[in-house]
Amino acid sequence: MRHSRILIVCALVAVALPTVACRPHAGGDQRYELKGKVVSVDKEAATVTIAHEAIPGYKEAMVTRFKLKDDRPLQDLAQGDRVHATLVVAGTRSWLDNVVSTRESTDSSNPSKPDSEPRKVEAPGELDKKNLHHGVGAVESIDVEHATVQIDHEDIKDVMPAMSMPYIVKDKALLEAIVPGDKVDFWLESTDAGLIIVEIKKR
Repeated sequence: MRHSRILIVCALVAVALPTVACRPHAGGDQRYELKGKVVSVDKEAATVTIAHEAIPGYKEAMVTRFKLKDDRPLQDLAQGDRVHATLVVAGTRSWLDNVVSTRESTDSSNPSKPDSEPRKVEAPGELDKKNLHHGVGAVESIDVEHATVQIDHEDIKDVMPAMSMPYIVKDKALLEAIVPGDKVDFWLESTDAGLIIVEIKKR
């Protein structure tokens, strides 16, 4: 009887061991290269919002708010700075590490700098122009259900470089007047959720 009990215990251990051996270990941190342009800096929340290029294997090009591993770089970052950093993803948490920023020269005395400026378009009447960013681009696709429009746009001064990316629109009705292929002027507003389109119209 005792011998039978020993056999049963051994059998249970034999069954349990493969289960333990096959249990996946907690995955290590994932690291991705990030390049983009600073949209805004929130020193109180220790975050920076960046219009970044596509991150292969992780995220499409878009505007995202990031935490920093070390908040000291926040003291030097400013809207319009170009950044190169390492995005670290650990489960549901993520942060930027090894942040390197560069600032474009604004020296207008440089004779080699073109003095022609892009055509300026006034924001539609009731909108507060001071808090908006004007962009120019071409509509690539429209998703009415999710209230987004994909725009291949030119450089938006002090906000983000030229790129193709999806934007959320403030009102789905804005999508009714445009179709893929249209050249458009659009106005972006900085919100807690990132940049959203508050007005868009054909050129």
